[in-house]
Parts: sequence; structure tokens; C-alpha cells
Amino acid sequence: MAEIERLIDEALRRGAMALHLSAAQGAHLRVEEGLTPLEAALDEAALGRFLAPLLPGIVPPEGFEVIYTHGARRLWVHAIEVGGWRVTCRPLAPQAPRLYTLGLPQALGRVPEITQGLVLLSSPAGHGRSATWAALVEEINQRRACHLLALSQPWAYLHAPGAALLDQGALSAPGQGPLAARLRRLDEEDIDALALDSPSLGGGWLAPALTAAASGLLVLLTIRAQGIVEALAALLAALGEGEQAWGRAILATHLRAAVSQRRLRSVDGRGQVLATSLFWGDRRVSEGLVAGREVASLASEIAQAPGSVSMDDALFSLLKRGRVLGREAHLHAEDKQRFAPFLA
Repeated sequence: MAEIERLIDEALRRGAMALHLSAAQGAHLRVEEGLTPLEAALDEAALGRFLAPLLPGIVPPEGFEVIYTHGARRLWVHAIEVGGWRVTCRPLAPQAPRLYTLGLPQALGRVPEITQGLVLLSSPAGHGRSATWAALVEEINQRRACHLLALSQPWAYLHAPGAALLDQGALSAPGQGPLAARLRRLDEEDIDALALDSPSLGGGWLAPALTAAASGLLVLLTIRAQGIVEALAALLAALGEGEQAWGRAILATHLRAAVSQRRLRSVDGRGQVLATSLFWGDRRVSEGLVAGREVASLASEIAQAPGSVSMDDALFSLLKRGRVLGREAHLHAEDKQRFAPFLA
């Protein structure tokens, strides 16, 4: 037990994203992208003593998850028994991020004011999508008196009590059953708003989530995609062949906002800034979706919709304000010629 507590202290000291423990393979830290082995004296008895006060009455085959308090910090612990215990501890940030702390545009503050319909948040991997999702969840939590169900895998933040009744959990929480089945029971839980940060669109949960958006709930979804156009295309591609017309109708009628972001190096090379594109819905885009047009062919309508900000415009704004270098903006731009004069 003392050895595991020492390893947790080391993980927190080094700002690790995760600590992996097993008797067979020892201890490993995930710091940024790679895994780093740690010297540790681990055996099944030590893992068993650590887990004993955390164990549920019956441990399901997929393992169990619990929030563990370690001094002033809390960690999300997942444990599964596969020829011995395998334990993953993920430190939870003391506070959820806020939109203003992430340097996001003020216009994004409109999203928590949306009370029903679909909001999409996209970015490539590693560009801060989950942090922005958590910040939007926190804004809803603090500003709106509603029943909010927020599911992610894994959680990185714990949210403070706010105006909302917030149920914070995992996408695949043991005992909850398949995610798709749970989303079909949202009425039974009296849910007003649903926020999902999922690594993929598979698993059959997308159609129930879209149905919830069409039924009057606010649904905030994350999608791993290069931009807004690609996110919409990915969403439709994830639906079955017989669901295409239905999915297009949902997007045409109930899409309230779409957000995409890129993380760029700051001008001094020591920090990072976010470039954010926004789309607030548009009649021409809705008509094109219903008519069956390819989403890629709607790119200009999406970029030119009233109140929208294209990624190139967001990059150009950062460039003109001296926040990023020309070569960094050029790297992420779609219209490379627009940024070519700033490469020198």
C-alpha cells in the first residue's frame, strides 16, 4: 500500500496523465505521449490491499471505476482483473477549465445559452478538444439550472457544484449497460442536457444521441476531425445507409452550432494558442443537406454563413495580432496562398 501511495505521489509530482500498475509489468507513467517505466516493488498482495476498500460488492468482467482521494488530490481509478490486477490511475484536475482560461473567443460563450438541439465540437487529435468540451460543460453547469449528464472516457476534471444538477460519469461505466441503451432511457432520468466526449462515433450510440437533440434536449458532442466540414461528414458517415436521410434532416433542423479548433505554437515558441472556427447554422446549408449534397460541397456556405468564422479567418486574426508566426498559420491554413506573403 505504501509503495502504491509513493508511486501516486511521483505521478502527481511529474504531472503525469496516467499511472499504470500491475504485478506482472510493474509501474509506468504516461507523461505527454510516451510511457515511462518506474522502479517499483509491486505484487498482487500490494495491489489487493490498495483495491480492497474500493472494491464494489461484485466486480463485473469489464472491471470497475471509482474516484480515489489521495491527500488533497483525487484520481479516477480503473481496475480490471485479467490474470492479475491491472490498475490505471488518472489524476483529476482540481478545477475544470473555463472558456476564458483557455483563450477561446468570446463568441463561444453563446454555446452554453443554447437550451436544445445539437452542438458539435471538433479538432484533430491533440488539439485540446476535450479541454474545451469540459469548459463548455462547466459553463452550462455554472449558468443553467438543468439536469446535465456529462459522459467522457476518461475524465480529466471534476466539476464544482453549480446551478445545474450534474451527473458526471464514464462512457462505459460498469453496471450502466451499453451507452446506446442508456441514451434511450434519458427520459427516465429526466435529463435536460447531454454532453458526450467520445473517442469514436461507433458503438450504436450516435442515433440515440441525435434523437435526443431532436426531442428537445441540448446535446454537445465531440468529433475527432480536421474541421467543421469534416466533422459533419464524419457524423453522417457513422450512420447506417438507411439512416442517411434521417441524419441529414436532423442536422438541417437541429444543428445549432459547430466549433472546430487547432492548437498552434505561440509567436515566441514557448506557449500555445487556439485558433477557433465557428458555424451557427444557415438556411442554405440546411437546404443543401436535405437535398443530399455532399458536405464538402457546402464548405463555402458554411464559411460564409452569418456570424460564422472560418479557420482561415481565425488564423489570419491570430497572425495580424502577432500571436503566431506566418509559417505556423500557413501550416494550418486551407488557402495557402492567402498566407504565403507572411512566410518570409
